[in-house]
Amino acid sequence: MSGIVGSAGSKSGVIGLEINPTQPWVHALGDGGTSTLPSSYAKIDAWTEVKDIGSNFASGVFTAPITGAYLMTARFYVYSLTANDMVYGKIISSNQNYFCRSFQSAQYGSYPAVELVVCEILDMDTNDTAEIGMYNNDAARGTQYENSEFMSLNVILLA
Repeated sequence: MSGIVGSAGSKSGVIGLEINPTQPWVHALGDGGTSTLPSSYAKIDAWTEVKDIGSNFASGVFTAPITGAYLMTARFYVYSLTANDMVYGKIISSNQNYFCRSFQSAQYGSYPAVELVVCEILDMDTNDTAEIGMYNNDAARGTQYENSEFMSLNVILLA
């Protein structure tokens, strides 16, 4: 459903979310390739920006241009895991860390695989930063598939 165009050029969707065309908004996709999932946290900086209103996203780091509540989401796919692996996604912001974890949940060929979605609302002040990364609790193992259809990141100002 399309929104209603308001007098200030904002759009109001069916859930009542006001979206101003100049508000901070980032949409990025994986830039291709694969990498081994590390055994400790590593920031992901392999993104291709599709949209970056305000130029607030660079090298995998979002910098809040104004104080507010920001929604940050990311989606990943990792395969070639073992039965002992537990995949973690982690958002690190200037004032809070957020974790999401998943055991392997599907088979890709003869190896377990997982699709992980991380979604948090971040309370950010002006110039606070946020980044996202992944790791494996068991060892530096598993293949992170970084092609755009399996890796995406979104950041939008909510209020």
